[in-house]
Amino acid sequence: MKSSKSIQAYNDVDRAKKYHAVKGFDPPRKARMLEVIVHSLVELTPRYASLLELGAGSGDLTYRLLETGHFDIYATDGAVAMLELAKQDKRSASIRWGNLDFSDPGWVSSLGR
Repeated sequence: MKSSKSIQAYNDVDRAKKYHAVKGFDPPRKARMLEVIVHSLVELTPRYASLLELGAGSGDLTYRLLETGHFDIYATDGAVAMLELAKQDKRSASIRWGNLDFSDPGWVSSLGR
């Protein structure tokens, strides 16, 4: 299956870097959203739960989740350029990474259970 236009767009290294640098489209709102997501996941899941992140992008949520020490994280994104940007963080070795387009109906079988 051909990847979506949005995935193709963020496979551009310069566009991925720009997105990461500006923290999305509304940085204060995004920061608050990430706080709520992290808090909710910590409250709702057992400690050391495995967590599959779909659409990790440049890793903003991924690293906030990692900082909690609460999860075993498998972060995925359809755009290789975004994943490569996320993996530049020195903490990236603590996270499993995968290139995955979850708009593909067969994405679950690609996880290799």
